[in-house]
Amino acid sequence: MNRDIIFKISSPLAGTTLAILAAGMLTACGPSGYKPKLAAEAPVVKLEDATPENLFPFKDGYEWEYNFTSTTRTANNTVPESGRLRIKVVRVEGTPKGKKAELQVEREGVVVDKQIWLSNEKGIYQLAAGEKTSVPYSPMQPFALFPLSANMKFDWKGKGATPLGMPGTIKTTNIVRGPEPVDTGIGRRTGIAIESRTEFTSAKIVGAFVVTTWYQPSVGIIRMKQVLAVPTGAVTTTLTLAKAPI
Repeated sequence: MNRDIIFKISSPLAGTTLAILAAGMLTACGPSGYKPKLAAEAPVVKLEDATPENLFPFKDGYEWEYNFTSTTRTANNTVPESGRLRIKVVRVEGTPKGKKAELQVEREGVVVDKQIWLSNEKGIYQLAAGEKTSVPYSPMQPFALFPLSANMKFDWKGKGATPLGMPGTIKTTNIVRGPEPVDTGIGRRTGIAIESRTEFTSAKIVGAFVVTTWYQPSVGIIRMKQVLAVPTGAVTTTLTLAKAPI
């Protein structure tokens, strides 16, 4: 979901000793880094099907469940993880700027993150993130801008929560790749892929990550893959939708 590992699946890598070139990780996670399994043809989804209301629908009580796998690599260790995540919309309210939603992320029943989002006619944005202390994104961080078009690019630069669990400076370039077939826990689907390439600095640690998020209109996020690299190691995480709200 959040390009900044908002799910906090893996622990920060501070304290280990492996130096990894972020550029190498970025190259490895391009459009060719994932190919769906051969299966029945996925339902057709078009870019024009997507709206700010349905690409990531915020409705009171909506819940998404995901299966995740994550691998943390350091100089001396490779640690795999897997499990289940739940994202729940706990509050929605109308504001002069658009629909504001509060989301809660749980891992195996334990709250690991809280987020604040906003959607309006121009796009979908994240306003803040943080389990105990809410860290705002300044300015608000766009995840999708409308109308979507193939190969559309949009950049963001600002401050906010980083994958290390601390505030920092962030610079992101996004590209709308368009509809792509993907595998999920509820079968083969077609998702609108948005790829984000990010560099960040937090507590003097410089890192980078690439994340591709596939959205199905009227469902939300159906798959996400992220590769994070910092000077001490790397984390690769994949989420697949296991249960949709509708």
